[in-house]
Amino acid sequence: MNTLLKTTIFLSATIGIFSLSSAQDMGLEELLAQEVNVASQKSLSIRETPGIITVITKEDIKNSGANDMIEVLRMVPGFFFGADVAQVVSIGIRGIWANEGKVLLLLDGHEMNELTYSNIMLGNHVPVELIEKIEIIRGPGSAKYGGFAELGVINIITRREERSDYIGGSLVYSQFEETYARRGGNGIFEKSFGDFVLDGSFSYKQAIRSNREYYDMYNDSFDMADNSSLYPLNAGLGVEFKDLEINLMVDRYDMTLKDVYDYALPKSIKQSFDSYLADVKYTYEINEKLKIVPSLKYKMQYPWQVKDTDSTVMENYWNLKAEKVSENLTFNYEHSEDFSFMAGEEYYYERCLAGDSIQVDFSDGSRKLVNQNVSVFSEILYRIPKVEMLLTAGGRVEYNQKYGYFAVPRAGLTKIFDKLHFKFLYSHAFRSPSFMNVDGSSDIEPEKTRSVELELGYVITPEMYIVGNIFDITILSPIVYYFDEETFLEGYINDTRIGTRGAEIDYRIKYKPFSLNISYSYYHANDNQVDLYSVEGREELLLGAPAHRAALSATYNFNGNIYLNLSGEYMTERYGYYSYDDVNEVFLSRRYPSIYMINGYVRYENLFMEHLSLGVFARNILDAEFSFVQPYDGSFAPLPALDREIGAKLTYEFKI
Repeated sequence: MNTLLKTTIFLSATIGIFSLSSAQDMGLEELLAQEVNVASQKSLSIRETPGIITVITKEDIKNSGANDMIEVLRMVPGFFFGADVAQVVSIGIRGIWANEGKVLLLLDGHEMNELTYSNIMLGNHVPVELIEKIEIIRGPGSAKYGGFAELGVINIITRREERSDYIGGSLVYSQFEETYARRGGNGIFEKSFGDFVLDGSFSYKQAIRSNREYYDMYNDSFDMADNSSLYPLNAGLGVEFKDLEINLMVDRYDMTLKDVYDYALPKSIKQSFDSYLADVKYTYEINEKLKIVPSLKYKMQYPWQVKDTDSTVMENYWNLKAEKVSENLTFNYEHSEDFSFMAGEEYYYERCLAGDSIQVDFSDGSRKLVNQNVSVFSEILYRIPKVEMLLTAGGRVEYNQKYGYFAVPRAGLTKIFDKLHFKFLYSHAFRSPSFMNVDGSSDIEPEKTRSVELELGYVITPEMYIVGNIFDITILSPIVYYFDEETFLEGYINDTRIGTRGAEIDYRIKYKPFSLNISYSYYHANDNQVDLYSVEGREELLLGAPAHRAALSATYNFNGNIYLNLSGEYMTERYGYYSYDDVNEVFLSRRYPSIYMINGYVRYENLFMEHLSLGVFARNILDAEFSFVQPYDGSFAPLPALDREIGAKLTYEFKI
């Protein structure tokens, strides 16, 4: 591949009318004092909330020049990325592949995991230009959120806390030598009419997953520039009237691909993940201490939908419709700053319908799968007198019509000693089987997780902060995929156990005109007994996951207008399957060496006129040949990522 083809030119123009983010003027102490409620029902500061928390601000995203959610999340300790099948790229956490139902993804309160396998899809999907803040739990969240939050929660927020009238938008275009790389646009607005507030957003892009050559397990290849197009569309509408909130969202993630399973198709097919989401919530304030919050949610999805039904290309095609209706009733009682209590119940009904296609029926011969679930949950926050230590205790009890009763308790102790803080967290969590886990596997049960975490943080100076944690995670009866090569039967079973132990560090400096964020994470497998994830001869590693990861992002502000950002990522060796041995009839694995990826971004604000800024960036400057390795033995070859990318962003914004 020649140099020109390996270089991407990216141009972005943003013209809008909206209030400038106040986070740009926020110091480190103010950032640490920000309250979040992603890990508890009550809003608490990052240092005190009962969870291992990462918060990514709009300022962080803007300074980095990130164009994609994967680029944003690379700074999070413990996160890594891999390929599933059919060109889906997703996430792992603390060494464990987390794509199928182990991490909950929320976008403005909407549950984005698809219902058939509980997957989340990344890569030019979520419009990063619209993000105000991301709150992340690096650890279990099942006691609060239920069965998708076994190992973590990613809560993406596009709506601003400070309500004001504004409107904005952006246009994006990028170009390879012979074809485009990205193009599209987005817009956002908010308008108040007294107690009535209306807001909305829209984003549509066209992109290419990679411009490199893809090789399947049998060494057949194709150019991904012509066969990996992505067409993400997202539209949201919100209405607020006093204490009533109504939020609607349409999310479509279309793509073209030739890399479905272990082999390349003779021609590209079109595949889509479509979601239609609605959320209604009312906050009823009985008095200053007691609030009752009923909510109702609806989700309709068409996941893994293949649009080209040519039997000469594929034998069977997906054509499923999944729906979920849920109601939630939560009681919040805040007796004082030192004691609060939350309790609630949740019920959901979900079904999966087989559509008209040449796909076979479900394993029981029916055209419909149905599931119902009811749960009760509670949380107590109590500040112990004299020692001023915050005790968190709670849990969740569920009854599911398919696998009966189970419970997950949770407890935590957090304490701030002026500059020092510590957290001790003990949690049980679970992952609910999805529709396709249950289909053909009537005796499957939820996998159960036990997690112990300890965090220590220290404010070295008002401008400098370091926090580190150690963790021990064990998953019992993990739900794993199996394929019988003799009978060609496939499905899901509960295996024995998998676990990891490790450490994570986050170091931050925010001293005008300089800011720095360095993160590091390490894991080693702890008595892994699941062959699907194991690395032959390296029992301390799991497939696709680097044992060590480090990331850096540094920004310097010259004379108030010019910002220079350097960011990078280093990861140690990974292992994955890549080819098929015809002689011995086995799939072969290999070692992928350690890799460095370095990025640069320069932004000039108030260029020629106030509020006009121009940014120029280079991503993957070293042109590292990074690929998304499949983090389990699923017979899918590594999926190449983009080569070097160079570009510019033009932004115009002003207050009203």
